[in-house]
Amino acid sequence: MSHSSTDLIVAHVLGVDHCGHKYGPNHIQMSVQLRKVDEIILETANELENDDLLVVLGDHGMTSTGDHGGDSDDETHAGLLVFSPGHALAPLPAGLRQIDLVPTLSLLLGLPIPFSNLGIVVESLFPPHLAEQAVALNYEQVRRFASTYASANPSFEISEIIAHDTTSTAEQLR
Repeated sequence: MSHSSTDLIVAHVLGVDHCGHKYGPNHIQMSVQLRKVDEIILETANELENDDLLVVLGDHGMTSTGDHGGDSDDETHAGLLVFSPGHALAPLPAGLRQIDLVPTLSLLLGLPIPFSNLGIVVESLFPPHLAEQAVALNYEQVRRFASTYASANPSFEISEIIAHDTTSTAEQLR
């Protein structure tokens, strides 16, 4: 890995997904595939520099029969691992949603939060001196989206969102 020229690596590990669809999540072959992924993660983590951030996530969960696409907990909950060798990261909050990764990863990569994002930044992944700024940027982005959406859709009640405008940005997003 050339650290001086690499900002982002995206890897899609197909073995686990294919195994899940073919056999389901509880089959012995799933254990084999997960051990392979564990080895890849460990090798990658051992190559990281102190300021690097490793994020490993699943794009979906699955039912006991290997299906996904619905709204059950088994289908919408997926694994998440966040690691940085040089930074002690606070625990991830309970109830973390996949959509919360959008604003979080955007800001961690130095990118703007996508306009239509409805996720909430994961404060624990930011250094303390940047967490409040991340929350404020996220709040402004969601407020702009809600205002734009409300102006295009008169039946949308933005008043509930605006009523919370007097509390601190951190409180609004909790």
